[in-house]
Amino acid sequence: MNKLALISAVLVVTACGNPLQDFRDAAPSNQGLEVSLPKGDTAKQGLNDETLKPALMPGVTLLATLVVNGGVGLTLGLVAAVVKEEPTVLTEDHAEWGPYTQPLWRHELRLKMERLTEGKYSYVLERRLKGSTAEADYQQVLTGEHHFTGGRSGEGSFVAHDLDHGTRAEVGYSRNGSSDVDVKVGFRGAVPSDYAYTQAHDGDGSFEFIVKSDFVTKSSAQETLTVKSRWHHDGTGRSDVTGTGVDLSSEVRFTECWDAQLNRSYYHDTLAIFPSEGEQTACSFSEESFASIIKP
Repeated sequence: MNKLALISAVLVVTACGNPLQDFRDAAPSNQGLEVSLPKGDTAKQGLNDETLKPALMPGVTLLATLVVNGGVGLTLGLVAAVVKEEPTVLTEDHAEWGPYTQPLWRHELRLKMERLTEGKYSYVLERRLKGSTAEADYQQVLTGEHHFTGGRSGEGSFVAHDLDHGTRAEVGYSRNGSSDVDVKVGFRGAVPSDYAYTQAHDGDGSFEFIVKSDFVTKSSAQETLTVKSRWHHDGTGRSDVTGTGVDLSSEVRFTECWDAQLNRSYYHDTLAIFPSEGEQTACSFSEESFASIIKP
């Protein structure tokens, strides 16, 4: 950082507190938005009881969370790495980092943030190939806004671009003062899909997703799969699933419930694809509930 930028930063911090920390707190973080699920009571798993069957849907839901976390986590991880560095420009209403890179990166990054109003910030993350010096070579990787709604709680939205594969993730999120989390993610590209995640701190959570793809290969037509999984803090939960599309003669529905050890306690599907098991009264959520995502 050059001397002029350093002097400016010192003057701003001295006169206005620490705006740098405000900018860092407003930058999106993969830790702050990570989608996670309860792991169940693993200490009781693996008992010698042949009647217990591991539930399928906790694993399916977990795989879907990996798609969400992986789809946005890499970009947010880059942001986190950049804002740890000292900014090259810092005023009360503007901060800028970069160009910043690391030895094994193909690109160098530049992050610009603006304070729009009290507690509300916008940001743009750009990249260009190492060695380039042209301003026009920068490409936007992420754009978004964050709004502090009181204390450490906040809400915001951003769009993350995978420029190499032509896809993007549209993300909206909120976290209240009790650390309850609400995240919605829409992926746009070859296989469009939408995800929604809510988790009350030390309470109930839910994760739902809608994916369109050629699951049934009788023709090239796409089917729509929807999944909604809900769980209590102890790990017990329920998934309700639908499948619709041209190659399905009618809507398919199935429900699976599981106990605190993630073993199946109930299963039923409308086509009798697999035998029904257990009683629905064993479900920790008695009522069915299907995915109804409002896009971010």
